[in-house]
Amino acid sequence: MRPILVAPGTTRIGALAFTTSSSYFNYGFTVGVAPACYRDAEMVHSGRSEVLAEAGLEILRHLADAVLAETAVRVHKPPAAELTHMQFRDPVSEQSFFLGEVLFYECIVELGGVRGYGYALGQDPERALYAAVVDAALNAGHPLGPCIEASLQKAAAGAAERRTIDARIAERTRVRFEVMEG
Repeated sequence: MRPILVAPGTTRIGALAFTTSSSYFNYGFTVGVAPACYRDAEMVHSGRSEVLAEAGLEILRHLADAVLAETAVRVHKPPAAELTHMQFRDPVSEQSFFLGEVLFYECIVELGGVRGYGYALGQDPERALYAAVVDAALNAGHPLGPCIEASLQKAAAGAAERRTIDARIAERTRVRFEVMEG
């Protein structure tokens, strides 16, 4: 059994069972913006949260399992569903407006006194938990850090390639309007 947690209550997500702490943190922030207490730690790695959000679930699961096999992790906030407003800019008037709400899961864990934060768009609590564990391991300087960084760099390259392909496909559908003066 993996050494995960202290405190009352046990939660199960997939094959991963963990104990939650009695104090939960409830932050009101938008997707991709970490709470101030986390930013103070090491949110200097602003691109990391994006890579963790885009990495394949199997990659995150494998990395988190490797960390959990040898390190205890304390869950401060188990994966919980949250909503945030999605801001959009009107291309004609250049005005910002809220298009709607976005469902995401967020999770906060602690490894060796250092916090890790994970989030996942949609209904994907496992991704949020695994991302938080991986983020905490990197923030704490875990021995598997170089291996994790290499895996995430490979995942980032794959995500960048997918975005480039998507942009090329979208570009072909762009409509260009010309104004004729008369």
